[in-house]
Amino acid sequence: FGSSVLGSSRAFQVAAKHAIRPSQDRSMAAAMRLLLLACLAAVSYGGNETSCDGSGGCDDGASLLALPVQQAATTDCPKTHGDIKQKDKCLAVSNCAWSKYSGCRDWSDSKFCHAQSDTTTERCESEEIHHGGSKAHKATCWARTGLMGMECKVRR
Repeated sequence: FGSSVLGSSRAFQVAAKHAIRPSQDRSMAAAMRLLLLACLAAVSYGGNETSCDGSGGCDDGASLLALPVQQAATTDCPKTHGDIKQKDKCLAVSNCAWSKYSGCRDWSDSKFCHAQSDTTTERCESEEIHHGGSKAHKATCWARTGLMGMECKVRR
């Protein structure tokens, strides 16, 4: 045999060693289909309930895909520790809202409700978020139970 035949044979062996084999290709395709189905199920979990509460927090139903992210507070709200006697002190500060479970925060209504997702249905549905200022209002939450457990959402 000539050296060109042996050289091309060696190149073929190296290429074959690093190629995806048909069984690997089928299992990879199956894994990708499963991942796609899981993503579609998570996104469709929220149905067509797309809404914003007007305070910068939107609820697009895809919160199952959201990862916790630490964000710096934009407003220095007073520490009330859920004390209802300090609610007015909280509401006097622009962009602060008050709830009995989370205290005084610069959160959106969605974030106040989501904070109750790991609690009970009763606690979620008894949460009230009070806003002061020229657009003073009160928001409430409701519990939605699904595949991933109870999720606390803003009542519209």
